[in-house]
Amino acid sequence: MRPRLRELVQRMVDEGALSSDDAAALQRSLPKAAATDGSAPWYVRLLSAFGAWLAAALLAGFFVAAELFKHGGGALAFGLLLLAAACVVRSRVRNDFAVQAALAAAVAGEALVLVGADDAWHLRDQKLALLALALNAAVVVALADPVGRFLASAFAVGCALFVAYDERWEGLVILVLLLLGAGTLAVWLAPPSWGGARWRAIRPPLGVALAAGFLGGLALILADHPWRDRSGDVLLTAGITALAACLVAWILRAHRGSLRSEAGIVALVGIVLLGAVGWRTPGIVGATAVLALGYHRREVVLFGLAIAAFVGFAGWYYYSLELTLLEKSGVLALSGAVALGAREYLRRRHQPSQQGAPA
Repeated sequence: MRPRLRELVQRMVDEGALSSDDAAALQRSLPKAAATDGSAPWYVRLLSAFGAWLAAALLAGFFVAAELFKHGGGALAFGLLLLAAACVVRSRVRNDFAVQAALAAAVAGEALVLVGADDAWHLRDQKLALLALALNAAVVVALADPVGRFLASAFAVGCALFVAYDERWEGLVILVLLLLGAGTLAVWLAPPSWGGARWRAIRPPLGVALAAGFLGGLALILADHPWRDRSGDVLLTAGITALAACLVAWILRAHRGSLRSEAGIVALVGIVLLGAVGWRTPGIVGATAVLALGYHRREVVLFGLAIAAFVGFAGWYYYSLELTLLEKSGVLALSGAVALGAREYLRRRHQPSQQGAPA
């Protein structure tokens, strides 16, 4: 998905953005930069991370065994102090062990905050989840660590899904899922220049967490919930189809295309047909949208998430159909014929014209 450095340099030379002499000097400097790279190998960083998290777990076990926090207020105050200290330390250290130790301390501090708040204020599950959502939103901004930001973002997204499903109101579930889908598109399609360096550091972990939460939330609705009406899937599928259509319009605009062009019309018709056929499984359209987004942004993680989700949703759709085996075989054969026809159309569409070529 991502272009190699050699291909990128060659492309810059072809476009005139880089001279041949500068490109040759850059390629000669790469081996020297690799030789002077002081970063530790991956297995050393893995051992450092294991040691840091083990130390954090032992420290938490010591707090529990010694019963240092008999009241929730003490745990809440110490957790906030530990979380703030971890955010400050992480912004100043570069050593692998110190980085992992700061991350482990941040996780331990957040756990102490939530446990202390629950013990001091006797919060209900939904209020505790909302508190965790707000706390993790602050951690995403304050903790200068990609792994920590991803964990905080994923925890916040999980809390939002928990509140929606715990409320047992289908309209809220649909709203949260559509907001997650719209947030995924907004984060990945926003210009990198927005927000400065901090936003550029926040966007990848936040975007992956939103995409994973969106697809995971679509998977949760496949379970049989007594309070859900299957007719709500039509509304959810229509909303996701509208988001996918907006994504198509954005991609065409980025490539200086138009919705009235042949490619735009074909893409929109395909999205509408996909939504109409798979209205029982809105995840099919959602996974397709994330797949197109990952391909457009050249993000391997998004691409892998979308592929895995699409295979799972397609399998669920096939086995949930109330059809005989013969009818299901017909559905598969028809789907394969449509896919082969689309492939042949694209091949002929992009094949260079042979008219006027010399014999």
